[in-house]
Amino acid sequence: MGSLCCPAAAPSPVIVHIYDVTGTAPMKVVNGVLRPLGTGAFHAAVEVHGTEWSYGQTFGGHGIFENPPGECEQHSYRESIHMGYTDLTPFQVQMLIADMAKRWRGRQYDLLNKNCTHFADELCQLLGVGELPSWVTNLAGAASRVGPGLRELRERLFNPFGFNREDREKNSEEVLGVEKGLVGMYVGWVEKSLVGMWRRNILAGLGFGVSNGIMFFIMAGGFYIASILIKEGVADFQGVMMAFMGIFYAGMGAGQAAVMVGDATKAKVACHDMFQLMDRVSAIDGLEPTGETPKQLEAGQIEFRDVKFFYPFRPEVQVLKGISFSISAGQSVGLVGPSGGGKSTVMSLIQRFYDPQEGQVFIGNDKIALNTVNIRWWRRQIGFVGQEPILFNTSVRANIMYGLDDGETVSDEYISQCEKMSNLAFLYKNGNKGLETEVGPRGSRLSGGQKQRVAICRALIRNPPVMLLDEATSALDTQSEAIVQKALEAAREGRTSFAIAHRLSTIQGCDVILVNADGRVVEKGNHDELMAMKGVYYKLQMQAQK
Repeated sequence: MGSLCCPAAAPSPVIVHIYDVTGTAPMKVVNGVLRPLGTGAFHAAVEVHGTEWSYGQTFGGHGIFENPPGECEQHSYRESIHMGYTDLTPFQVQMLIADMAKRWRGRQYDLLNKNCTHFADELCQLLGVGELPSWVTNLAGAASRVGPGLRELRERLFNPFGFNREDREKNSEEVLGVEKGLVGMYVGWVEKSLVGMWRRNILAGLGFGVSNGIMFFIMAGGFYIASILIKEGVADFQGVMMAFMGIFYAGMGAGQAAVMVGDATKAKVACHDMFQLMDRVSAIDGLEPTGETPKQLEAGQIEFRDVKFFYPFRPEVQVLKGISFSISAGQSVGLVGPSGGGKSTVMSLIQRFYDPQEGQVFIGNDKIALNTVNIRWWRRQIGFVGQEPILFNTSVRANIMYGLDDGETVSDEYISQCEKMSNLAFLYKNGNKGLETEVGPRGSRLSGGQKQRVAICRALIRNPPVMLLDEATSALDTQSEAIVQKALEAAREGRTSFAIAHRLSTIQGCDVILVNADGRVVEKGNHDELMAMKGVYYKLQMQAQK
């Protein structure tokens, strides 16, 4: 059975969570030793979200009322996966990963803090001293309210560093030549943050010193009162020492609990961040079931109509300035142009990582707006091969099968066809085990060209009508590039393909070449037509030959 101390009628809803923290072997040993004394160090922690909180204890019935701490963490993790590509800046993504790693530690600290405080309270009752004075709990509650202020101070001090750094590096090729200006900006931020850091450290040190001094204050007060009582004959030495020892151990418990107030504050901040993540609504949810899923649709036909776009975290920079083009199903398209022209942005819009602020992207013969199509279905129609493929530490077969949806299977014959198109003959040479060959962490056992061909096969396994190639050969040597290029040409056959390339030789055979410059399509045609124009494409070719 259990006992629960609930607060009085609260003006806001109260949510109670009960956690069983007695399951591990060390905790069972500690409780086994202390239980004959009528207490236990670890019980079921009860957390009350509302105006107040309290603690509960169970005897012989652990787990009857239980909400595992991991359940909330799992839900938070699922919400982070559902989050859209554009919901966070890159720095905030890094902070999200770090917060998820430390959030579980915060919950552990919180439970440990509650149990240590409860243990000290029980010890006082065992020695006949009674519960802790109300001012102690009020002091702890006041200290816990410092948490939101510390969180806001931390965000105000450190967010400018990561946000502005990533803001100038990610999705921007304008960093070169402005190093001195960026260094000056960072120096200014550092100088401003030092003042806040000094204040934060002084407050933290003061709180730590006061919390550790509580024990000595209690000892001094106890000795003083004991001497007076013995001198005046109010109490004998034995009774005074019993009371003093009770006060002494209660003070130790209160001091130890006060030391953990910082950890409790971290746990409270972690809960705030967790619920903030869970309550977030993604602008573009890749798992949203709504939207059209056309059964008969030439997904390879794509049209950009007067598309204007800027990145949400850099609204002052217009990346696309009214770009328009139309591609028929089955055409191979090359995207070239000077850096910063918007080539990668076009790729992102095709995958609907972003929605344009103006204009529209259409697909199919019926000109269906992309933002009305089921996003999961649409991305299922796309195969993607990037500059640096990501392979998992498993076999080649397993890496290839990651291109399929959960529960989806293909025949061995089709896998063999994808092998041939991707030119994976190296898997059967030099003692390799074919598709069962282990690739190592991040594909470390394969060369750059071999990893790229495995990535091509992974993109082909779902037989997508659209293939996106983002600098797929730029990191390869000449020999590997020639091999991978043959695999890419086989992969593009019969599909609508978009290829970004700085090596113009890799896109000369495309049906259509789009030349992007300053956020617009300035030239369009095949290689021979563009060379005859002697415009931007011609200049890029001449520069490449120098």
